[in-house]
Amino acid sequence: MEMDEEARKGLLAKVGPDHDYTFGSAVNLANDLAALGMHEKARELDEKNVEQVQAFYGDENLLSLAAAVNLSVDLRTVGEVAQSEELYADTMALYERLLPPDHPERLVAARSERFDWDFDPFSL
Repeated sequence: MEMDEEARKGLLAKVGPDHDYTFGSAVNLANDLAALGMHEKARELDEKNVEQVQAFYGDENLLSLAAAVNLSVDLRTVGEVAQSEELYADTMALYERLLPPDHPERLVAARSERFDWDFDPFSL
């Protein structure tokens, strides 16, 4: 988690809030928080990230969709089941319209699993 926190801080400073790497670093940090049982903090970070990614790319971007799936998992975990189900259904409808049934990202989303954002950021 410390590495992902440092990566996020560095990316915010170097490339700013509206960059794929910065969005991806938020996904990874929220995953760390969730794995450590800090579910409310994960939800807060994922919620902010979804808003920022969708504002930048729109809701039909794959990073927007992955961030929305992660947020739906967080919402369900903290007991906001109705909101989780609505977000998940809306997100899956977009996946079904945009990607073929066997696309790897669509398959992960269909299992309602958290997405990681695997990337090798440049030196900060």
